[in-house]
Amino acid sequence: MAAHLVIIACLVAPPNTCGEVPLQDVTNEDVTTCIRDSGKNAHEWQEKNTDKFVIGTKCVKTD
Repeated sequence: MAAHLVIIACLVAPPNTCGEVPLQDVTNEDVTTCIRDSGKNAHEWQEKNTDKFVIGTKCVKTD
């Protein structure tokens, strides 16, 4: 079953709020592959979104 990556990120500047950012365009064939590739994909996302700081990732099954 396919899975997509969700980034958990916080704003770097005050108010430093955190939230989930679903990356619908980052889809893997299964959750295991998603987890394996999550670090690389989070790093790539972080480089493009310097106003936020990645604090975690999770993989969500898609229907």
